[in-house]
Amino acid sequence: MILFALGGSTYGMAEETLAFYALIIPVMIAVGFDTVVAVAIVLVGSQVGCLASTVNPFATGVASQAVGISMGQGMGLRFFMLVVLTGISILYVYRYASKIEKDPTKSLVYKNRKADIEHFDIASIEKQENITQRQKWVNVVFFGSFLIMIMSLVPWDMLNEHFTFFNDFTTWLTSIPGLGVVLGKSMVPFGAWYFPEITMLFIVMAVVVAFVYCMKEGEFISAFLEGASDMIGVAIVVAVARGIQVVMNNGMITDTILHWGEQGLQGLSSSLFIILTFIFYLPMSFLIPSTSGLAAATMGIMGPMGEFANVSKDLVITAYQSASGILNLITPTSAVVMGALAIARFNIGTWWKFMAKLIVIQLVVIMVILGVAAVL
Repeated sequence: MILFALGGSTYGMAEETLAFYALIIPVMIAVGFDTVVAVAIVLVGSQVGCLASTVNPFATGVASQAVGISMGQGMGLRFFMLVVLTGISILYVYRYASKIEKDPTKSLVYKNRKADIEHFDIASIEKQENITQRQKWVNVVFFGSFLIMIMSLVPWDMLNEHFTFFNDFTTWLTSIPGLGVVLGKSMVPFGAWYFPEITMLFIVMAVVVAFVYCMKEGEFISAFLEGASDMIGVAIVVAVARGIQVVMNNGMITDTILHWGEQGLQGLSSSLFIILTFIFYLPMSFLIPSTSGLAAATMGIMGPMGEFANVSKDLVITAYQSASGILNLITPTSAVVMGALAIARFNIGTWWKFMAKLIVIQLVVIMVILGVAAVL
């Protein structure tokens, strides 16, 4: 969870976490936990990191740019929140995991356990005694793929504008005669990758894994199609979740709520303003799950408004990303949440039941921290 929290805090790790569930869910079930624990490790870890973003360019970066301040302003408070909220989340998940390890019947998805064991092929994991040399090399390729993905998604030039190694390397690589034609002059450097490039990476690495494992063409195609079929439902759920956001925006619902918030937050004390700003951003985060989209839509109004209540712009940014992060743990309009639950094969009602106490604890802690910070 700490690693996922760091990913969320530094570069907004979100959609790319969907690739980790296929790895973590079988392992968690095999050691006596359940799919809820697996989802919590990835989803809670990454979104708590986003909640307390330190240098996340898609949340802190966009918002700071919108109000004209440095991304480093307020970093100390956000780092403190990252440590506190990650610690609380780890303890919460650990308590639940310990409870179901002692008594599996207390699992929120106990009725699905047999089906999950069969679906995620836990029997083959338990039968595996010794790992072969081929499997070792496959693991190297597999984990190497995730390392490449993480490195490619970190916005290096935004974290340090003088760090141009990957840009320079890509320019050099595409200028090589012959190779440049194959790669294409529009090849995207590390730090600017997104879904098209990540899709390409996993398809290429799937072929590499098949080659390393010496799979026959027929075996590879069958395994590839079987794996892809499991993701069709996830893709549909993600599309529907995105569609809700489009309806909200095109129906002017988002703009109406933003106007109400602007009118209601004027003329308040510092602590009350920042707490109500945090509360205001909760429904806004439901309507606009995208952190960068939410910052672009609202920060130009909310940032300057805070100055009238003697609240610094960086604290308004902290309130915005805290609300966005906590809502994106549970909102059905988030493709990340719905995609994770679709892979784990349990409904959002079960997830809400698991998250209820943690959300209340985090809400209280966040509002206390924001309220105190406003008067310091």
